[in-house]
Amino acid sequence: MNNILVIIFCAIAIATILNIIFKRYGISHIIGYILSGTIISYAFSFNGINFHSLELIGEFGIVFLMFTIGLELNFEKIKKM
Repeated sequence: MNNILVIIFCAIAIATILNIIFKRYGISHIIGYILSGTIISYAFSFNGINFHSLELIGEFGIVFLMFTIGLELNFEKIKKM
């Protein structure tokens, strides 16, 4: 349980720091979340290990990413498409 809390805290901290830096340079926060997920997967050796819970967390991450992309689209952009 302690290990999971440390991983969650590090994930939130890395994502927050990267997004603050990316916002300063005008880069989208979605890129920051993708990069922070990559950093966390390499830092905690999630590569090649098949955790069922990690798969579920990844699926929620994809859903939240699609939701965030949907929030950035406005009706004017959709009408133009």
